[in-house]
Amino acid sequence: MLLLGASYGVIEEGVMVGSWFNPAWPDLGLMGVFGRWLGVNWVWAVDLTVYHAIVSIAVPCMLVELAYPEKARVSWLSGRWFRAVVIAFVADVVFGLFFFGAVTSYTPNPIHILFALAVAGFFLLVAKRLPADWARISVKPVRRVRFYFFYAFLGSLLLIAVFYLLPNLVQNQFGPLIVIVLGVALFVVLIMRLRRDWGSATRIHKLAICAGSLGVLILLTPIQELDASRVDETSGMIAVGLVAVSLLLLLWREIRKPGSNATVL
Repeated sequence: MLLLGASYGVIEEGVMVGSWFNPAWPDLGLMGVFGRWLGVNWVWAVDLTVYHAIVSIAVPCMLVELAYPEKARVSWLSGRWFRAVVIAFVADVVFGLFFFGAVTSYTPNPIHILFALAVAGFFLLVAKRLPADWARISVKPVRRVRFYFFYAFLGSLLLIAVFYLLPNLVQNQFGPLIVIVLGVALFVVLIMRLRRDWGSATRIHKLAICAGSLGVLILLTPIQELDASRVDETSGMIAVGLVAVSLLLLLWREIRKPGSNATVL
């Protein structure tokens, strides 16, 4: 799921909106110059790939499976519906490529687009070849639920620190490489540590991981809304954070109900 999420992130950021390559992309900030080489915003590209793998794909899919455990082992799409979604996705990406190009007055180099497609294809290939039970390397007793919440929360906080704070401290020729290596290494270490316990993780443990992963973003919603220096429209972000917390608590309550099979893997 993380590899598929990474592939999605590459398609969105590298192909559809072109933020991998556009030096004037509005969200870049320092990353528009920090780590830019051969026309690629490398630090930004790695950061957004990790972000989309976790936040855009893996966590939402886990939450849906936790809310509907009877569907967790069933393919969500098949047959013509699968083909229809693929066609819609491709059409959306192609439309976005031209739309964002017109809005930002930036046209990506065709070689850059091919590069992004190759990277996305690589992630898809690895995901397809990876054994289905790759994450279940052991059945060690899991720790308390709160451990996994704070583990995911701290991991997310450290990833933000590496990709968004560290670039301000390593302003030298090796700075971008240091940030990329540390960011990727941290991501791998976080996943490998969870992999040790995943075989015996229950629904409530998985929810704790999801909640911890989203916790930092939820805490940032007031800052986003109250930041007067931002040029984009952030009204309602506090409400978004409150709704997210409420829904996570409702799901927590549902899983903890007697007879809800909170221990279903």
